[in-house]
Amino acid sequence: MGVHDTLLAVIGLLAGSFVGLWLFLGQALRVASAASGRFAAANLVLVASVVLTLQRSALAGPVPALAAWPVADVLGLSAFWLARGGVQALFKRPSTARRDALGLGLVALVYAGLPVGAGSVMAYFWLYSCTAAWLLSGLAADLWRATQREFGPRMAWALASPFALAALVMAGRLLGPSPDPHAGAAGDPSGTLWAFVVLALLLNGSLVVGVLTRLLLVLRHRAERDHLTQLYNRRQFDHLLAQEWARAERQGVGFCLLLLDLDHFKRVNDELGHAGGDAALRHAAGVLQAGCRGVDTLARHGGEEFALLLPATPMAGGLELAERLRQRLSSAGFVHGGRPCTLTASLGVAHSTEATDLEALCRQADQALYAAKAAGRNCVRPLPEALKPPAAS
Repeated sequence: MGVHDTLLAVIGLLAGSFVGLWLFLGQALRVASAASGRFAAANLVLVASVVLTLQRSALAGPVPALAAWPVADVLGLSAFWLARGGVQALFKRPSTARRDALGLGLVALVYAGLPVGAGSVMAYFWLYSCTAAWLLSGLAADLWRATQREFGPRMAWALASPFALAALVMAGRLLGPSPDPHAGAAGDPSGTLWAFVVLALLLNGSLVVGVLTRLLLVLRHRAERDHLTQLYNRRQFDHLLAQEWARAERQGVGFCLLLLDLDHFKRVNDELGHAGGDAALRHAAGVLQAGCRGVDTLARHGGEEFALLLPATPMAGGLELAERLRQRLSSAGFVHGGRPCTLTASLGVAHSTEATDLEALCRQADQALYAAKAAGRNCVRPLPEALKPPAAS
């Protein structure tokens, strides 16, 4: 068996393995089904492109061989389009599939409008290189935007760099030597085969890493978030609170801790049922989140209690924001099953400069919350003066 036949066997094995992998992940394991289906289709289309490219040399005469060139190119570009759509589906990115399909369709029309012959080879070369660079750079950008917030710029660049590099290679081809118009109809096809092997390994290896990254994001989200309200859970909030305490000690900038408890929530559950209570919690979470600043951290602390971290905020600012949230919640209409219900809350505010350690700060916020409840509920209270340590009074 020669090198040519060996590479063909490798291509068949790679293509079959990757298609089987994506179908197994998407259909059997239900892992990113929509994305996996597109990745499997991308591999099939890419194989078809390579096979058609190789068959040009077997076609009778130079005209049929050159006529197969644009078809193979459009199939190869379609594989990149499918891969980009899969990445967008995987990371829940805004879809550009229609726009990209329109661009790809225009490229196909340009291909179809070119006369079949050696004189069009240079146009084929430019069309393929430019379009591939466009699709691959878009794919790299999608990966970057999807991961840089959660994993930081370095990790995002590591995930996006294979596709960015491939886009640069496609663009760099335009600076290289012009293609031989007769290279597609004769000659050693080993270069095409090796290019496919490298591209298939690069494309699928990077996409597998992308799927694993997405799964990691999902697992992290489930570990950090409350399943009902999608706010941070108490464990993650305590972690972020400890980080803020350490930062405040280093920088000497105080912050506020706010505890909020929905008033008479048992009555809401009794009147609306537990489904109504869950809906009320989701409603409250949405109202409170909308009233927070971008730097604030809101969490469900447990039951009907919420916690809010206000970085670099004086006590006056914390009390002001707490009052705005109280008013926003009480004025926001909530209806469940056709039954209106008014939600109110008691809020307690503590400041880090009035506490000797993090445990004391949490205790003071809790005492402030109890003071708000004792004052008749539906109000905001700081730590009572009688409960402040002597140094802070």
